[in-house]
Amino acid sequence: EGWAKSKKMAGSQKCERGMFVSEAKDAVIPLCDEHFPNEKAKNPWLVYFYRTAEDEGDVHDSLNRIAQDLGNEPPQKSKSQIKVKKQRVRLKDLGEKYEFEVALPRKGPPGSDPILKVGGVCCDCGSPQNVCEGHSGFVVVKTGGSEVPLAEAKVSDPG
Repeated sequence: EGWAKSKKMAGSQKCERGMFVSEAKDAVIPLCDEHFPNEKAKNPWLVYFYRTAEDEGDVHDSLNRIAQDLGNEPPQKSKSQIKVKKQRVRLKDLGEKYEFEVALPRKGPPGSDPILKVGGVCCDCGSPQNVCEGHSGFVVVKTGGSEVPLAEAKVSDPG
């Protein structure tokens, strides 16, 4: 009696954290067989499949920077430190930061959700993951669950 109700376990907590161990600093979401974007996915995802045994160099920091640039935040980051941006502003800022041309419609895109959610699958942590079969590096998972290798993904086609 008097126990606080435990929060429902977030899907990503079912997964090995791999190189993304800090919920206060890592904006990349751990993914695995039990928690992976499928046909019910509401957002498009950038998913990185990796093995800890391979030297990843600066991938950890770079992927966190990309995740935050796209609108993802670490789950335990203080709410007062999170700057909410509209997608339109975020896209313009990305164009400026990375020096590319941004062609936007007159209105939109609406909302302040991340442009892409960013996840990482550790393919050699704990138990083997079926989602790792045939995957390495980056894959874009579109809204609705279809996959496209990053090199073939088109920015103008989110879903």
